[in-house]
Parts: sequence; structure tokens; C-alpha cells
Amino acid sequence: RVLVATDIAARGIDVANIGHVVNYDLPNTPEDYIHRIGRTARVKASGRATSFVTSDDHIQLQAIEKLLGQPIPRALDSAPPAPSTRHNGQRDARPGRPSGFRPRQPAHARPSHGA
Repeated sequence: RVLVATDIAARGIDVANIGHVVNYDLPNTPEDYIHRIGRTARVKASGRATSFVTSDDHIQLQAIEKLLGQPIPRALDSAPPAPSTRHNGQRDARPGRPSGFRPRQPAHARPSHGA
């Protein structure tokens, strides 16, 4: 079973048997983090929480650790290397797409060729 939710699900609902919460990004307040991960620990049950964190989240992470009163274990100490860039600063084309690829415009944005 998988539940995908926004912060609205962090408070006010009770879904049984959630054993793992994955935070794609950190919430704006440490208290919201506590409510998010609290989904796993209902009625003295144990659970896991995994959060994806970048260097931009450093201040939020410190605030969460301060509220918890303990450090959050890290799975990785550093991020993988950034993708290579071309000499002009543009990223390499995505694999399998021609370098001149442009996404198709929505129908309402294309000029009409009607009579």
C-alpha cells in the first residue's frame, strides 16, 4: 500500500498501518515535519521516515534537529556529482532526444491554420 499526500494529510487524518513516510522535500516548519513523520508511529507502533534533503535545506534541517533534540541520521554524506555541462554552459541534451528538441506547444497556443 502506498499513500501519496500533501501536508494536508499530516494533520487530522488517521490512516492505519503506515510504516514508512517519504518526504520529497522538507516542510517549512519543524512542527510540520513532526506531524508528517508521526503518521508512522500511531498507537505505539514504530516506523521509518526518509527525507530527501539538499544543501538548500540546511537551515530547515537544523531547525528540525533542534526541535527533536537529536541529529537525524544521514544515509549519504554528500550529493552525487552534478551533470556535465557543455562549453557554453548549457546542459547536455537528454538521452534519446535530438539536441534541438522542443516540447510541443498546447493546442490553444499554436496559430490556427483554418479557413
